Amino acid sequence: MRIGLFITILAAASCAAGGEKADIQTDPLTDQPPEGTEDFADVPETPESQSCTGNEDCNDDIPCTLDLCNVDGSCRHVPDDGLCAEGERCSTTTGCGTGGCESDADCNNNVFCDGDERCFEDRCWDGTARTCDDGNPCTNDSCNMAADRCVHEWVPSCTSDAETDGDVPDPFDPLVHYSGTFTLYPVISMDCGACSYTIESVQFTRTDTELTVQAAGFPLQQTPPPDGPTFLVLHSAGGGIYQLDATFYNADEFGGRWNASFSGGCSMCSPQALDVYGIRR
Repeated sequence: MRIGLFITILAAASCAAGGEKADIQTDPLTDQPPEGTEDFADVPETPESQSCTGNEDCNDDIPCTLDLCNVDGSCRHVPDDGLCAEGERCSTTTGCGTGGCESDADCNNNVFCDGDERCFEDRCWDGTARTCDDGNPCTNDSCNMAADRCVHEWVPSCTSDAETDGDVPDPFDPLVHYSGTFTLYPVISMDCGACSYTIESVQFTRTDTELTVQAAGFPLQQTPPPDGPTFLVLHSAGGGIYQLDATFYNADEFGGRWNASFSGGCSMCSPQALDVYGIRR
């Protein structure tokens, strides 16, 4: 049984615009910038997850940007106002338009996975695509476009290089293994008045009529108890609704989702929704 494991917990909006995209075949780090753009040294770096061997690999479907392949194999998109109609400026996120920006919030396209857009010199720039890497070899990391969040999928029975006793976990038996204490990764914490809590571990107890999971002094319950490895326990009290929806991979590991929402006296508290993993102590 594993006794320890540490876990650290593409889209660009486009618009049609006048002008045809220029065919740039030179290295942008040595060539002179095209007319209508700032000097390349003044343009913020915007590395992307895609790799390239030539400019043709970097098409962003924004007609007024010059799509360039850097010498390190990453793409770069430089706005060229000369490809827009008179009086318009080119943005790397929205294309040609008459509006500028005053802050990064003006450039937000509400797409989590493509990173945080920025406002620089009165125009919007792409953000850096999120990698979602949590540094843990026992999770498969990805960015879920539909859910607008990073997903860290636990690899069942994964053995980290740092800590293991070499034992193979037993298969999960609901009549036996819905019991005991499990350390949570990451620690679940909320600092918000009367709804503050810190959950470092959970305690499972199963009877013939109910599954109870004690978490930071309040019980999450499922009635009747589950007859398989998937469970959904919840607790409602004091302006909060708390829920743990998870599945046991084997006798000693489970992974799932923690959700908490608040109302009444705790309505000012931000809801929680995060992936959690449990390891039997």
